[in-house]
Amino acid sequence: MAQSPIGPALERIAARFAARLPSRLEQLEAHANALSQETYAPEMEALLVALHELAGTAPPLGYKDLGARAREAEIRLLEIKAMSGPPTDQDLAALRSMALALRETVPATGVQ
Repeated sequence: MAQSPIGPALERIAARFAARLPSRLEQLEAHANALSQETYAPEMEALLVALHELAGTAPPLGYKDLGARAREAEIRLLEIKAMSGPPTDQDLAALRSMALALRETVPATGVQ
Protein backbone atom coordinates (compact mmCIF):
# COMPACT_ATOMS: atom_id res chain seq x y z
CA MET A 1 0.00 0.00 0.00
CA ALA A 2 1.41 3.43 -0.95
CA GLN A 3 2.00 6.04 1.73
CA SER A 4 -0.34 9.02 1.66
CA PRO A 5 1.27 12.23 0.37
CA ILE A 6 -0.37 14.05 3.29
CA GLY A 7 2.11 12.56 5.76
CA PRO A 8 5.28 13.89 4.11
CA ALA A 9 3.60 17.18 3.24
CA LEU A 10 2.55 17.74 6.84
CA GLU A 11 6.04 16.79 7.99
CA ARG A 12 7.52 19.50 5.72
CA ILE A 13 5.07 22.06 7.09
CA ALA A 14 5.91 21.04 10.66
CA ALA A 15 9.63 21.34 9.91
CA ARG A 16 9.15 24.87 8.51
CA PHE A 17 7.04 25.80 11.52
CA ALA A 18 9.74 24.50 13.90
CA ALA A 19 12.45 26.39 12.03
CA ARG A 20 10.51 29.66 12.19
CA LEU A 21 9.26 29.21 15.75
CA PRO A 22 12.22 30.87 17.52
CA SER A 23 11.87 34.05 15.47
CA ARG A 24 8.08 34.04 15.86
CA LEU A 25 8.46 33.76 19.63
CA GLU A 26 11.05 36.56 19.63
CA GLN A 27 8.69 38.82 17.68
CA LEU A 28 5.80 37.97 20.00
CA GLU A 29 7.99 38.66 23.03
CA ALA A 30 9.07 42.00 21.55
CA HIS A 31 5.42 43.05 21.23
CA ALA A 32 4.73 41.88 24.79
CA ASN A 33 7.73 43.75 26.16
CA ALA A 34 6.68 46.90 24.33
CA LEU A 35 3.28 47.00 26.03
CA SER A 36 2.91 50.22 27.98
CA GLN A 37 0.20 52.69 28.84
CA GLU A 38 1.44 54.89 25.98
CA THR A 39 1.69 52.21 23.27
CA TYR A 40 -0.72 49.50 24.32
CA ALA A 41 -3.15 49.70 21.36
CA PRO A 42 -0.82 48.85 18.44
CA GLU A 43 1.20 46.38 20.48
CA MET A 44 -1.93 44.61 21.71
CA GLU A 45 -3.15 44.27 18.13
CA ALA A 46 0.18 42.83 16.98
CA LEU A 47 0.26 40.52 19.99
CA LEU A 48 -3.31 39.39 19.31
CA VAL A 49 -2.45 38.43 15.73
CA ALA A 50 0.68 36.54 16.82
CA LEU A 51 -1.15 34.69 19.60
CA HIS A 52 -4.07 33.80 17.34
CA GLU A 53 -1.74 32.38 14.69
CA LEU A 54 0.17 30.28 17.23
CA ALA A 55 -3.01 29.08 18.89
CA GLY A 56 -4.31 27.81 15.58
CA THR A 57 -1.20 26.42 13.92
CA ALA A 58 0.81 24.98 16.80
CA PRO A 59 -1.44 22.10 17.98
CA PRO A 60 -1.88 20.26 14.66
CA LEU A 61 1.88 20.47 14.11
CA GLY A 62 2.67 18.77 17.41
CA TYR A 63 2.92 21.76 19.79
CA LYS A 64 -0.22 21.18 21.84
CA ASP A 65 0.94 22.96 25.02
CA LEU A 66 2.14 25.97 23.05
CA GLY A 67 -1.19 26.21 21.25
CA ALA A 68 -3.18 25.90 24.46
CA ARG A 69 -1.14 28.55 26.25
CA ALA A 70 -1.31 30.88 23.24
CA ARG A 71 -5.10 30.46 23.19
CA GLU A 72 -5.29 31.28 26.93
CA ALA A 73 -3.23 34.43 26.38
CA GLU A 74 -5.33 35.37 23.36
CA ILE A 75 -8.54 35.03 25.37
CA ARG A 76 -7.10 37.11 28.22
CA LEU A 77 -6.02 39.80 25.76
CA LEU A 78 -9.52 39.88 24.24
CA GLU A 79 -11.02 40.21 27.73
CA ILE A 80 -8.73 43.15 28.47
CA LYS A 81 -9.59 44.80 25.16
CA ALA A 82 -13.32 44.42 25.91
CA MET A 83 -13.03 46.39 29.15
CA SER A 84 -13.91 50.05 29.06
CA GLY A 85 -10.92 52.32 29.29
CA PRO A 86 -7.25 51.58 28.92
CA PRO A 87 -5.72 48.44 30.42
CA THR A 88 -4.21 48.70 33.86
CA ASP A 89 -0.52 48.19 34.51
CA GLN A 90 -1.49 44.86 36.09
CA ASP A 91 -3.33 43.82 32.92
CA LEU A 92 -0.31 44.67 30.78
CA ALA A 93 2.02 42.84 33.15
CA ALA A 94 -0.22 39.76 33.00
CA LEU A 95 -0.16 39.81 29.20
CA ARG A 96 3.63 40.19 29.17
CA SER A 97 3.98 37.30 31.60
CA MET A 98 1.68 35.03 29.60
CA ALA A 99 3.42 35.85 26.33
CA LEU A 100 6.90 35.35 27.73
CA ALA A 101 5.89 32.02 29.29
CA LEU A 102 5.06 30.55 25.88
CA ARG A 103 8.72 29.75 25.23
CA GLU A 104 8.70 27.47 28.28
CA THR A 105 6.18 25.19 26.57
CA VAL A 106 8.53 24.36 23.70
CA PRO A 107 10.88 21.52 24.60
CA ALA A 108 14.46 21.68 23.35
CA THR A 109 13.65 18.82 20.98
CA GLY A 110 10.75 20.70 19.44
CA VAL A 111 7.55 18.66 19.11
CA GLN A 112 5.71 17.79 22.32
